[in-house]
Amino acid sequence: KTDKTEALYSTPYAIEPIDAALLKGWNDSPIDAALKLPPLNPYIAEKLDLKADALTPAIPEVVMDDPGLKVWHQIDPSFAVPRAFISVSFHTKKANESLKTRVQNIMFATLLRDALEAKNYVLSDAGVAVSVGSAWSGLNLGVSGYDEKQPLLLQELCELVRNFTVDSARFKLEKSQMIRNWRNRLKARPYHQGLWALNEVVQGESIDFQKAADVLDTLTADELAQFVA
Repeated sequence: KTDKTEALYSTPYAIEPIDAALLKGWNDSPIDAALKLPPLNPYIAEKLDLKADALTPAIPEVVMDDPGLKVWHQIDPSFAVPRAFISVSFHTKKANESLKTRVQNIMFATLLRDALEAKNYVLSDAGVAVSVGSAWSGLNLGVSGYDEKQPLLLQELCELVRNFTVDSARFKLEKSQMIRNWRNRLKARPYHQGLWALNEVVQGESIDFQKAADVLDTLTADELAQFVA
């Protein structure tokens, strides 16, 4: 029974002492091993000093130009904050040999983003972010935020791409969602459909999503694994 009323919301309540036996049970109970602090966040930057003034070219400079690898770099001194954006593009003819390989590349990028979901919380806490996207020419990766731990994150991201294993259950789920989304484009507002159709005509890199949905419907996890390998 209650014998008091809360002042703001007129909620009835009561205050009573906790039974001694119950308190003893709480004190004598062993600590559950599952209740523990999470491991240290390896992506939190420790060097947060503002960047010293530096001369910067008007346009990005090529700092590395090796066979199969070209690196562009530019410093933005506007705010001198210790932040950076790294964009990595993997180019391969395999990504657009056919509509099927284009669909496989899109599904590969989708499953990569799904595999990174578990990291998103700790990355957000550390002020960094990753992005993965498919492109007509291959695969695009991005790392942004505080720059100190970006090399570690980029290395892990590249290792994920290199050693990626297709999870059949996640493949099945993402496949069904993608097919539904692509086929639902026919039910979108007319002006959306018009813009998509215009994009397909103007940009040669666009794909017919209805045909792509049919291709994806027959795609198997083993076929995707062979494509990724």
